[in-house]
Amino acid sequence: MSKVSSAIEGKRRCLGDGELIRKYRLSRWNISKGNREQLIWDSVVGIRE
Repeated sequence: MSKVSSAIEGKRRCLGDGELIRKYRLSRWNISKGNREQLIWDSVVGIRE
């Protein structure tokens, strides 16, 4: 498992199935259409920092 995958899975458990990640992705969807992986990564990095 990659570091990114384990980080996302860990945050899903901590945040209740990724609720904050989902909200973050939805809030930025209109700004950054078409790059879903980068949105996920941005949300994980933002939460970690």
